[in-house]
Amino acid sequence: MRKYILMSILVLSFMAGVVFAGQEEEADTVKTLSESDELEARVVQILNANCASSTCHGGDNPKMKLSLEADDIPENMIDVPSQQNGKLMLIDTKDPSQSYLLLKMTGGEGMKGKKMPVMMPPLKDDDMKDIMTWVRGFAAPADEDDDDDDEEDEDDEG
Repeated sequence: MRKYILMSILVLSFMAGVVFAGQEEEADTVKTLSESDELEARVVQILNANCASSTCHGGDNPKMKLSLEADDIPENMIDVPSQQNGKLMLIDTKDPSQSYLLLKMTGGEGMKGKKMPVMMPPLKDDDMKDIMTWVRGFAAPADEDDDDDDEEDEDDEG
């Protein structure tokens, strides 16, 4: 009888630990999602304040057909070719550092026209960091199958 009670206590303790551990993981996921949502909200606010005026990327006829109004972000930019340099995506999920949105804001190589925002002061460093972090967040996960293909190719060469 004593063995049965001890076994029951052990099983219940184990089960309670699994339940509580699951709750911690769920809380971490919720925290991560809210941090991501907060970042996107800040970026939308930055773009709206600095880019989405009716004379630039807002209103009924936004420049380069790119609306940077809240309702259109980010859907109208993810893997969408730039109107100025069709070889580059506005937000490039394969290589976020080559996203045209970032190149236009930093004056990077491959950019055409003027550095953005035009006729306004440059974005604050913290705002640029938020935008860069946000864009990097759209990076496609690495495909594990590609690694296997590379190994097979190496075996074929030898």
